[in-house]
Amino acid sequence: MKRSSQILAACIGTALVVAIAPGALRAIGGLQGFPKPALPTEPVEVRGVVSVTHLPPVDARQAGSWTVSAAQAGPWAVRVADVVSTARAVPSFLQPQRAYRFRWPDGTTERYRVLEVTPDGWLFAELAEGTPPPRRWINPAQAVAILP
Repeated sequence: MKRSSQILAACIGTALVVAIAPGALRAIGGLQGFPKPALPTEPVEVRGVVSVTHLPPVDARQAGSWTVSAAQAGPWAVRVADVVSTARAVPSFLQPQRAYRFRWPDGTTERYRVLEVTPDGWLFAELAEGTPPPRRWINPAQAVAILP
């Protein structure tokens, strides 16, 4: 009987140590729990020198001839559906037979004499300089500025 009570006490003691020890060790800092590593969501500032080593060899050059082929199966057809047609109104001050300076997005300026104003926003015009002056269609909506 004494032997069985010693075995029972040893089993209970072992069970208590197994159940209580991890919590006790964490409380005193024996087992440190690390948080799950996460990728940074913001840029990380790096100070100092960064050295990248162990780069794999890369051979990125053409080896042999390239061929591209395409086979047409039936007649070619292009369909555009559900497209809204839009047109910008021509500025009301633009009048035929008058000259205007157009400043374009790239900073260049050209002087045109307007020959025709269309309702869909285009102008048929000729350059004010040149002999004979070249004529072309221009879109005033593309101009940054239009000056008399």
